[in-house]
Amino acid sequence: MPQNWSASSGVTVENGSGCGALNRLKFDDADGLWVQYTFPAGKRADKVTYQYEEYDFDERMLFQQRISGVWSTVVTYNGTDNSGCVPSVTATVSPSATAIRWFQPQADPNDYIWLLSGLNLVVVETKGNVAGAVQVTNGPYPASASSPLYVVVVNGSGAIVASSPAITTPLQNGGNSYQISGVPEGGPYSVRVSTTSSGSPALPANWTSSPATGVSVVAAQTSSGVNVQLTGPDPNGDADGDGIKNGDEGGPSTDTDGDGKPDYLDKDSDNDGIPDSVEKGTGSTPVDTDGDSIPDYRDLDSDNDGINDVREGGGSATDTNNDGRADGTVDPTTGIPSSAGANGTTTPRDTDGDGKPDYRDLDSDNDGKSDLQENGNPAAIAGDADNDGVIDYSPANDPDKDGIMSPADGIPNTWGDASDPSPKNTGPNTTDAPDYINPKSDGTNNDINSTPYKNQDGNGDGKIDNTTDPDNDGIPNVIDTKPGNFGGLSAFDPNGDADGDGIKNGDEGGPSTDTDGDGKPDYLDKDSDNDGIPDSVEKGTGSTPVDTDGDSIPDYRDLDSDNDGINDVREGGGSATDTDNDGRADGTIDPTTGIPSSAGANGITTPRDTDGDGKPDYRDLDSDNDGKSDLQENGNPAAIAGDADNDGVIDYSPANDPDKDGIMSPADGIPNTWGDASDPAPKNTGPNTTDAPDYINPKSDGTTNDIIGTPNSGQDTDGDGKIDNPADADNDGVADVIDTKPGEFGGIGLVTPATPDLRPQINMTDVGFSSSATTKPLTVRIRNLRSGTTTTGPVTVRIYKPTPSSVITLTGASATAWTISSTPGYYLLTTNSPIAGLTNRDITASLTINPVTAGNFGLRVLIPNLAGGEALPDNGNNEASITIYGN
Repeated sequence: MPQNWSASSGVTVENGSGCGALNRLKFDDADGLWVQYTFPAGKRADKVTYQYEEYDFDERMLFQQRISGVWSTVVTYNGTDNSGCVPSVTATVSPSATAIRWFQPQADPNDYIWLLSGLNLVVVETKGNVAGAVQVTNGPYPASASSPLYVVVVNGSGAIVASSPAITTPLQNGGNSYQISGVPEGGPYSVRVSTTSSGSPALPANWTSSPATGVSVVAAQTSSGVNVQLTGPDPNGDADGDGIKNGDEGGPSTDTDGDGKPDYLDKDSDNDGIPDSVEKGTGSTPVDTDGDSIPDYRDLDSDNDGINDVREGGGSATDTNNDGRADGTVDPTTGIPSSAGANGTTTPRDTDGDGKPDYRDLDSDNDGKSDLQENGNPAAIAGDADNDGVIDYSPANDPDKDGIMSPADGIPNTWGDASDPSPKNTGPNTTDAPDYINPKSDGTNNDINSTPYKNQDGNGDGKIDNTTDPDNDGIPNVIDTKPGNFGGLSAFDPNGDADGDGIKNGDEGGPSTDTDGDGKPDYLDKDSDNDGIPDSVEKGTGSTPVDTDGDSIPDYRDLDSDNDGINDVREGGGSATDTDNDGRADGTIDPTTGIPSSAGANGITTPRDTDGDGKPDYRDLDSDNDGKSDLQENGNPAAIAGDADNDGVIDYSPANDPDKDGIMSPADGIPNTWGDASDPAPKNTGPNTTDAPDYINPKSDGTTNDIIGTPNSGQDTDGDGKIDNPADADNDGVADVIDTKPGEFGGIGLVTPATPDLRPQINMTDVGFSSSATTKPLTVRIRNLRSGTTTTGPVTVRIYKPTPSSVITLTGASATAWTISSTPGYYLLTTNSPIAGLTNRDITASLTINPVTAGNFGLRVLIPNLAGGEALPDNGNNEASITIYGN
């Protein structure tokens, strides 16, 4: 038999004939034969359709159903003792039936019946559906994946028999549709909301539900329009007793600190350890101390001084993980973290006893220094652009709405803090109070004595005497620069040195001065011009920062401190690079130090000093001491042209540096914008590109000392390519022996290659001539007095005729080495053979003088100006003469 069918013996399956030739069940002649179908669990019959064939049929056949274990007859068939096919018959079955059967109570020995197998048994589920809406009032209801809600069907015994899928998103006020499947047929049921989907239903705390009752379910059908009421807490109530209305705390879906307790049930909504009832204040409207639109009970830094309330609150609360929240397990009933105690910090610390607890007091110890300043967080201090002791507020400055402004927030886009630095403690040990609540931060001296308010402490207790403070910001009116407003005590100490570079904060310009535009004001920036050389180095050793080139921009803000056309980032040496040629060191700016990463963590603390003269290259006009200025050897034509007075320094004037970056316009790629652009790399004429550029290489070509062939070559007697005597009284890197401007910055002009210096000499042993024609030997010696040079081009010599008829004839080798031509007054001799430095070239000739009268005659030799490549007119030294005699 097929699944779920069973039969008594005497019932068989046969191939049919006649009525459709269907397979059929044959009931043999016997009493009590039966065949039955048992419904699977959760199923029932809706109706049964079948055919049967009579054959010699005069007994009864019963169609029965079983309900609660008892069989009852639905249809009785009485035989008519005739054979034939009975058409389709439909029998309706009770939904409560668990089985059906055909039963032959007794039989005639000669009769039998075939029940045809054209059977259509329609089986349906015994479960139905319920659908409707959850009508929410005083919502939304804060359903979530971790705190789901269900709509459940409850039977008369109070047990849940079916549930909706988990609702994991908030239910808004008004109707929220639902559907429940698999509800057992029957009823009446009640439908309600529950925080569990099985067992007994449970309502969420502080919520009430009005269930739908009398709900009946029909199998395979949906009972719709079954609405359930869900009512939240009264918005005008105060479920947690903190004095703030439930509605003002944002309703069930608002959980500021994310601890799983909505604010209206949480006695410490921001987990700072200070109860909401305290942070709310005494009025009906919760206090917002710093005016950032976040009330103190939700604000992790209520006074915007850069110190989180959990630290300023005092008491037992701790924040060892520096997340801005009190440590410990959050009490599931109160919402208070365990480190703050069972009731939280109910009496927050008031260090100076002025009636303002520290978390609302901008000068907690009343020493005339703001908490923001004494806390010592450079980023937080930099966030106070208007210098009033309060980190500046704007919505963009607090994107996560936790009340911690971004400059002081370790995770500005996520509620809470991270890696919050401990407040500064400069005392003699780490167990005394941090500076902001210690009027003697160093353990000895009153902090107020280093402020402009020393005279406000007449009794010497380290505090402002007159504590009158009508605007309640913790700043006494006598020093408050913004009376009537929250804030008014500068975090900026002009006499301090916040970045430790040896330059007073005031000298660096204050919070609004950021020379290099990297987001760190100079007084907090260890490299104010981003050239990779720390300010502490560029400042120099004196009390006044050095201004090497006298352009009114101190070196620590000057991108070309010596105005030689080479930016300091290149001359500094070390690891700093400038691949984008903008005059600044490459890399990410360290948010704490302000030093670009390519310069290393501490910057270039020992800048390069190529020639070892004690002047680092970025302050040295001749970095390799080869007698050629860095300006010239750098090879930037525009920069060289900017040195009109030819002293090795690009000429300074305010108009020549409109952007005040210390790079003069002729060398500045963007003269109207701070910084440089497309700064050309220094010239390198060496045999490869890996050797040093010319300005720091005394052998630029890799072979010959640069000083050779220059006017300064005589200053290098030891042949090392450098000026021997490096004495430099004015500290400009130009040795005094070649300095054209001793006592001034600069004094090394353009050096051109040395040119020959030719001098003539006449050698004639017999200078007497008779009255008859006489010929005498004559030698003219041409000497090149300048070592390292060689004549270029023709060398010309004039030998003037003693008498109009005098004749000069070349002799020996000179006859071929020189050409000679006669003019009315002199003979012109020319040679293309070069004359090297410190060598001679002799012209041998004969001088014939026709008969002359007695007397003295002059023989003069002249080398014309610029002959042989001489660079300068030198007629005064290019002449020789002797006197000859006639007898």
